[in-house]
Amino acid sequence: MNILAIDTATEACSAAIFMNNDVVERFELAPRLHTQKLLPMMEAVLAEAELSLSQLDALAFSRGPGSFTGLRVAASVIQGVGLATDLPIVPVSTLAAMAHQAFRQTHTHTTVGVAIDARMQQVYWGQYHILGLGQVEALANEQVINPSQIALQNAKVETLIGNAWDIYADQWTAHTLNIQTPFNYPHAQDVAWLANTAMASQQYVSVEQALPTYLRDQVVHT
Repeated sequence: MNILAIDTATEACSAAIFMNNDVVERFELAPRLHTQKLLPMMEAVLAEAELSLSQLDALAFSRGPGSFTGLRVAASVIQGVGLATDLPIVPVSTLAAMAHQAFRQTHTHTTVGVAIDARMQQVYWGQYHILGLGQVEALANEQVINPSQIALQNAKVETLIGNAWDIYADQWTAHTLNIQTPFNYPHAQDVAWLANTAMASQQYVSVEQALPTYLRDQVVHT
């Protein structure tokens, strides 16, 4: 299975090719530069993988939650490629992809809480159980909430990741935390791993259905 995946949900920007469990990726922290960085990254991973668009089996993108502007960039680009190739598209949760990253890099974090900054003194929050590479199960619905509303002592997780833990550090109780700081941003390769699993069970959408998930109804500039 050859899958092209992209992520622009946060300050980070990345593109990856998944080829039968091998991955080629480009990743960069590039605030406000997603539109400039993304297409060259996609071209670079395709070239390194020695693949053309016609050799792909599917497309995937980080659907959110995340930056409103970033999510629109990813959705627009993946829709454009989807129209040109008529490939199936897999929207992947940004938070689930980050939880998968924590497991992929350590093989020890199996229950993970993810919190990323949603601006306006709120965070996007999700809890996940990782069953293995490419296999993430949500333990609860993803939410946008105030940081103080996360009852960490009752959360069903052993590890906490995401940039919100640093940004809202004054709102957490220190002794409840097991924060893993390297996992502050999503990576396209984790989007690709989850998309590969989704494709196996035919969980994909058409171009028209490849839409961002904002969680918050009120649109703000990020």
